[in-house]
Amino acid sequence: MWRNYRANPSETIKNYLEALKMGYTSSIGEIYDRAGVKFDFSETYIHELSEFVKDEWRKLAD
Repeated sequence: MWRNYRANPSETIKNYLEALKMGYTSSIGEIYDRAGVKFDFSETYIHELSEFVKDEWRKLAD
């Protein structure tokens, strides 16, 4: 979500609130999808996210 927020704050908040409205009525994958977040634990996607986190960490350290 942080990566999405950095790219488009208003859309991310809107999607997050929509996902919260779903409560426990849908699968976790559907809720993540509504929030605009991939429910993906593939090596490729985890690597992509870890690179984003590293970049964010570097920005804080500068």
